[in-house]
Amino acid sequence: MDHVIVALSGFVGRYIYAQIPRSLGFAEVSLKDAKELSDKLTEQLSSLGILSPKDVETLVHFPSSREFEQMSVLTASGR
Repeated sequence: MDHVIVALSGFVGRYIYAQIPRSLGFAEVSLKDAKELSDKLTEQLSSLGILSPKDVETLVHFPSSREFEQMSVLTASGR
């Protein structure tokens, strides 16, 4: 099961990356836009029925702005 989650996280990352317009840098994409993409992806993954709702949430969890503020730069970059 862990291998499936790792593989899916790669697909999730590629999907989100593909949604970012090339004319904007990552820093210019607002948290709101990123959250909207995360919500859309959550809906799509949930509708597939491959993973449990808890696994989907873990896979695409997007930290709140408050959580980001409390993270180090290295941790926030990783997320």
